[in-house]
Amino acid sequence: MTFNIKPQNILNDNEINTGLRYLLLDGIFSQSMGSLATGAFLIAFALSLGATNFLIGIIAAIPFLANLSQIFVTGLIEKLRMRKIISVCASTISRIALLFLALTPFIFGDSKLIALTIFVIMFSLFGAISNAAFNSWMRDFVPQDIRGRYFAKRTRFSLLIGTVLSIFAAGYVDNFIKLSFLSVDPKYSLLFAIAFILGLLGIVFLAQIPEPQIYSNGHFSIGDLKLPFKDKRFRKLLTFIFIWSFSYSMVFPFFIVYMLTRLGLSILFVIGITAFSQLITVSLLPIWGQLIDKYGIKPVMRTSALFFLSGLLLWPYTTLPERYILTIPFLFVIYLLLGFASGGISLSSTIFSYKLSPENKSVSYITSYGTVASLSAGVAPIVGGLLTEIFMKMHLSLDFNWEDALNPITIILTDFKGLDFLFAAGFFIGLYSLYILKDVSENGCTP
Repeated sequence: MTFNIKPQNILNDNEINTGLRYLLLDGIFSQSMGSLATGAFLIAFALSLGATNFLIGIIAAIPFLANLSQIFVTGLIEKLRMRKIISVCASTISRIALLFLALTPFIFGDSKLIALTIFVIMFSLFGAISNAAFNSWMRDFVPQDIRGRYFAKRTRFSLLIGTVLSIFAAGYVDNFIKLSFLSVDPKYSLLFAIAFILGLLGIVFLAQIPEPQIYSNGHFSIGDLKLPFKDKRFRKLLTFIFIWSFSYSMVFPFFIVYMLTRLGLSILFVIGITAFSQLITVSLLPIWGQLIDKYGIKPVMRTSALFFLSGLLLWPYTTLPERYILTIPFLFVIYLLLGFASGGISLSSTIFSYKLSPENKSVSYITSYGTVASLSAGVAPIVGGLLTEIFMKMHLSLDFNWEDALNPITIILTDFKGLDFLFAAGFFIGLYSLYILKDVSENGCTP
């Protein structure tokens, strides 16, 4: 194994092929780390430590707010011109945070929730810094003629192994037997410790990938981010994506909370149904791409958004007023609709930003688009957490009563409480974003 930290002027075929193998291994180990340290496992860990819905909202917001740091990393990359060092060092700091997360229940006592939040910030912030340098590095390292096929292969292998690992981990969590001599439940700590080890192994492979020299003389400044906001057509797209991203991100983290707390489902079920939705998303991506080419971006975006909003409408009916015979079927329908929606929304919105970006200013336009989306996705879960604290005191029930002395009948038509109101709010905000979408032009960028 060699650890060459300096950028190289020329890479031969052997160095590229070897680097591509290490990049695949890095993807597998890094995705496996993420499968154990984020999403449902992180939320379940926080809930086990006594986190409120507001804190869950903050934890869900942190990764998106951390992504805003990538704007400033661009300047650091231009100055140092050593993307590998930036990515490897930032990844190492990020993954060390997982070790501290694993130790949080044991060493921080009454301050464990504060410590949890700090280490999630550390993990997300340095992870975002690493990703900014990594993306620029990989754009120059992976040959353009195989880039699409290679990253599709890397994503496919990584997601498959990460999903299988997360299902086994969920089974472990559900069947873990706490040792009587321990004062705290260590099951999530063991999970995060394993994630830390997997993350370090990923860095070992990442550090062996060679870095080509940066030859671009292009310059990007923070001031360039103002340009898209002066472009009337692109400003409308930014308005739409801010509102849509707000609607989506305000409710999405609380799906897991709802299933774990309100429905009392196992972490294995939560991970399994999430994997089911991801499988639908990946399977439909080629179809969404064909539909965009045939019918345009806006029809696909509108259709996929309606799938998501339809799923939101079904959440309150998974309880009437508690779990019942249709709860699980409704959940599968919801996650089927989410699977339909996710790929179409992601693909169409990305292509929309590309299409409306002038070629000579594409960096500032696309960066502005990502910044607006990240800002919205960062603020929304916090707002969702605050609203939930209010909604938890609300209850709306609509019953049908047949008042017969011998055979009285009561049918519960609607029973909203707690998070049900949050999902309803997300539905109306999302519906409003579609109203905004009708004014967004799809006819190319402003000259």
